[in-house]
Amino acid sequence: MAEDPLLFDVVVIGAGPAGAVAAMEVSRLGLKVALIDENRAAGGQVWRAPQVFRDATDRKFPRPGAGEKLRHALAGEKVTEFFEARVWHIEAHGDQYVCSLTKDEKAQTICADILILATGAQERVVPISGWTLPGVMGLAASTALMKGQDLLPGKQIVLAGAGPLLFVAAHEIITRGGTIAAIVDCNRPSDWLLRTFNLALRPDQALLGLGWLREVLWHGIPYLSGCGVYGIKGNCKVEQVRVGRVDRQWKRTQKRISSFDADAVCLGFGLTPANEYAQHLGVELQFDKQQGYWRPIVDRFGLTSRTNLFIVGDAAGVSGALAAQSHAISACERIAQIKGLSSKSGAARKLYNAAENRIAAQLGRAMNALTKPKPGLFADLADDDIFCRCEDVTAGQLDAAINAGNHTLDGLKSVTRCGMGPCGGRFCSDAATRMLSERLNKPLHDFAPVSSRTPFRPLQLADISKDFKYEDLPLSKPSPL
Repeated sequence: MAEDPLLFDVVVIGAGPAGAVAAMEVSRLGLKVALIDENRAAGGQVWRAPQVFRDATDRKFPRPGAGEKLRHALAGEKVTEFFEARVWHIEAHGDQYVCSLTKDEKAQTICADILILATGAQERVVPISGWTLPGVMGLAASTALMKGQDLLPGKQIVLAGAGPLLFVAAHEIITRGGTIAAIVDCNRPSDWLLRTFNLALRPDQALLGLGWLREVLWHGIPYLSGCGVYGIKGNCKVEQVRVGRVDRQWKRTQKRISSFDADAVCLGFGLTPANEYAQHLGVELQFDKQQGYWRPIVDRFGLTSRTNLFIVGDAAGVSGALAAQSHAISACERIAQIKGLSSKSGAARKLYNAAENRIAAQLGRAMNALTKPKPGLFADLADDDIFCRCEDVTAGQLDAAINAGNHTLDGLKSVTRCGMGPCGGRFCSDAATRMLSERLNKPLHDFAPVSSRTPFRPLQLADISKDFKYEDLPLSKPSPL
């Protein structure tokens, strides 16, 4: 049974670098703030709190500095925390935003006149042959597994896709003594060289990346640039990965095909803003051609087209953790103006340097642009390849629907049920858009994103329904014959 609504001045959804900093700064303004997150502690995916705390003297596994500093600073502020809680519905009632969430198998309602969405980014999923086999996971998911649980994705691992997460994951695996069978990168060296200017602005990040590359080469790990995964084979689990050359559009060329034995594949093509809450609330979106995704329209403070609704950090456009903190503090400065308060310099501000973070944002966008899927990825899908795993929709079924005249995401959804599963389309809608674009030879921005509906996350009806006994339900008497 739901409890009475809790009233706050500001509600922040998401406790990653942006959300946690925003909550701290709002608290220092003297406002009553609630911070909600699905994880058990602040830090988000990038600074995820480890569930297995290691020996501080172990040089291989140092405690994560930035994440620990963030959590320590948050503990010293007057912030009401709702961790391990899921927001399944949001709506605007007059001047207030009403958030419905579940925590500890109980429903709770939280209200505030200012809402900050710091929901971060979600992993972009690209279907390939065999991607639904046990042992296949996203690159970002694999790093979260290693940071949070200190577990390796497998014993013999292939890392594939595009972008810097390939080397982040490789570093995490090598640090834990894992074995990498190969790194398969759709990008060529020339693609990386085009980002030299951005890397030069942040020599510390450039040196970090070069260190990861040297680590890969030192361990003799095969690095295949300009290549992609042709298919993943196995009987009930990953056993073998077929790899070959791809052209500039990432289409298979059927050249230099190799096979690697593996029991795990970490596949990733970057991140996109997590926008389902914003879409549901009617925030205006725009298509970012450089990054290849839809993102909310916000000003420099993170303020949207909706009154007192802010979106900060990667949810407003993937730029990285450091830039997210700067964006969050800008939002709090605007909130101070709205409330007629003077902004204070607090503990959160010590966690970042504004000038450095502006440069970090440029680098973050440049690196994420390397991960944008190209049309060739969707040219060679077989008819029986699973496209939407929630509803078991195949690429052939989508092709048939497109050929029948369904040229919108909503059209494909209504005919094939692609996007109607428990994930709510978060895994397949981006890929379906790209398939429509490739098949119809139209730009991506011609296809509006699918609508967002509640519940945003799967939930049990028992968590949100009132306590009752079936025998106590009032039943009408049968009508006379």
